[in-house]
Amino acid sequence: MIPTDYVREQHSKFSPVFVIIAVLFCTSLILSNFVASRSLFFWGITITAAELVFPISYILNDCLCEVYGYRKARFVIWLAFGMNIFTVLVTQLALLLPVSESFEIDRAYRTVFTADARATIASLLAFLAGSTLNAWVMSRMKILQKGKHFWIRSIVSSIVGELCDSIIFVPILFFPHGIKM
Repeated sequence: MIPTDYVREQHSKFSPVFVIIAVLFCTSLILSNFVASRSLFFWGITITAAELVFPISYILNDCLCEVYGYRKARFVIWLAFGMNIFTVLVTQLALLLPVSESFEIDRAYRTVFTADARATIASLLAFLAGSTLNAWVMSRMKILQKGKHFWIRSIVSSIVGELCDSIIFVPILFFPHGIKM
């Protein structure tokens, strides 16, 4: 997935701040998937807990792209994508293996970690497309704006990225079932 020559070329160019932002980006993606099934109620609106965490990934993506460039942002997007797939595979493998009799919360564990295949696929594809588009728009706007007006780039690229994410996620997750009103 990630070209080995790119990793070798960039290895010495990763600053501690870059690594911290990359780890936070990967973690916020994985956490958003873990907390997505938790519904929250604020000011008359029901949202998922993922909606509190996922926007952080867009802010971090914008920072990566702005400071380190599109190539490194794309590298981190693919890294997060790979880490998310790894997390899904490990949690699903843990569900397939025999459980110890002393593990008394297996039912709760299964409830939390049983992944809906359609939701997982929708989430992975939407994240990859939305985050990549966010970084691409951010980098193109930086060139057009000659490095000025970060706040405009950040807002516009995030709107475009999250719109792309939603356009992919919602139909994959809901349309095959039909929309019930």
